[in-house]
Amino acid sequence: MKTADLLNSCLLYACLVVYLASFLYVLMGFAARTWVIPFKIKRMLRYIEKTPSKFFDSLSINKKSK
Repeated sequence: MKTADLLNSCLLYACLVVYLASFLYVLMGFAARTWVIPFKIKRMLRYIEKTPSKFFDSLSINKKSK
């Protein structure tokens, strides 16, 4: 009877550890995404500052034909 209780408690703790590890993995993935987005925005703004005319020409709907 004691071996069954020991096995049961070990399985319970193993499931708990796996659950917490997966929760932390998802949380870290979300944190990584939220940290990456501002860097992408900064890079895009830097690109716009360097080449404003090209960027706004590509955005404009009514492109002037030469």
